[in-house]
Amino acid sequence: MSVCLSKVDLFAKTDYAVFRESNYDKAFNDQRKDKTFIGFTLTWNLFDGFNTTVVVNTAAQRIVSAQADLDITLEEQRKKVGDVMRLLEDSEEDLLIERKHLDLLRMKLDISREKVSIGRMNVVAFKAIEME
Repeated sequence: MSVCLSKVDLFAKTDYAVFRESNYDKAFNDQRKDKTFIGFTLTWNLFDGFNTTVVVNTAAQRIVSAQADLDITLEEQRKKVGDVMRLLEDSEEDLLIERKHLDLLRMKLDISREKVSIGRMNVVAFKAIEME
């Protein structure tokens, strides 16, 4: 239950009683009483030693702290995503460079094969290029 809200209590009570009295050796005077009560009480703290204020302020501070923690976490995650994106871009560049390098090596190998076939390169030099 919130400390700022009022408290409502409902109650009901039923009493039944039988009284017998003696009338100086005469007939008894019997009395029967039946009572029923239904009601409610409303309680509201007018002053609780600033306990409610402390509870509300503490909750507000926790909300602010949680929001700050969330903001920090989101910023850290954004930074991590940015780092991964830059790493991906660098890796794509590296892959492109390596593919171009592979194409150049294939071209060099093809040129060397042609030179060997026309006699402008010896087999030992060709094997060295082939090992690259």
